[in-house]
Amino acid sequence: LSLWRPRGSRHVGPVHVALRTAKVKRQKVISINRWSAKTVERVESEGSEETLRQGRLFVPEQLRPSGTEFRDHLQRLLQFGYATPDLVQRYADKFVALSAAMDPAGLAVTMNCFARAACQDPALLHAYARCLPGRLPQFTPTGLAQVCNALTKMDPDKKHIALMKRLGEEIPHKLPHFSGHNMALVAHAFARQDVKDPLLFDDIADEFCSRPEEFSVQGLAMMAHAYSHFGFRVPRLWPPLLEGVLDQQDELNPVSTLTLVSAMGTARVRSDTVLDLFTYSHFG
Repeated sequence: LSLWRPRGSRHVGPVHVALRTAKVKRQKVISINRWSAKTVERVESEGSEETLRQGRLFVPEQLRPSGTEFRDHLQRLLQFGYATPDLVQRYADKFVALSAAMDPAGLAVTMNCFARAACQDPALLHAYARCLPGRLPQFTPTGLAQVCNALTKMDPDKKHIALMKRLGEEIPHKLPHFSGHNMALVAHAFARQDVKDPLLFDDIADEFCSRPEEFSVQGLAMMAHAYSHFGFRVPRLWPPLLEGVLDQQDELNPVSTLTLVSAMGTARVRSDTVLDLFTYSHFG
């Protein structure tokens, strides 16, 4: 009688040894999102853009709204210096088609990217104005600040004031979690868009007075400009603001100095110490 032989085994002498199926290791796919700066430099030095094309950087029509694929490719487009007007417009057209399926983080990041690329496509702005209002409660403080800042660059004709007013309703709920930089961006954006919201600016003034040390010189200049632009009489705002300017006098530059001087003149705020600082630091 022949002994039972396991299936797939081979005979080696008197012993039957079962064969093991070797597992083939899958080839690792390198995503363009994980490329380092050295990798990008190497690809560019070799003149090989085909590798980039394999990452679909130049084919926005194939990108999906789920996850972070679309926003990451748009960010890399700006980072690598390939944001030509035609290609950015193709990204904008793709965004209009998939904006309803994008998450809040993706909406904020992509809007900031389109603003950096100076894209002012009316259809793109309409898509943001349509999908943003209902999702603003899900946005982080940074996301809200990014949207405000992006609107000032994408909507110079101020056709979407309703969206700014909706932002003014949502921001106060999360204002304690805003950083100083983000608060300055919000105040500056509302001033540039001429959206006068006394309640929002009163809340911002309260937050500013509770932690003025978080604001840089540029942030202090933006705050001063915003409040003087609307003529808001907020006496409690100016003492900590000017004190912050004195504490950071080494960081002053001509632009921030002129902004602060103009704002102080418009608001009729007098401080001999600050004016002497401006005079001697730039003209003395």
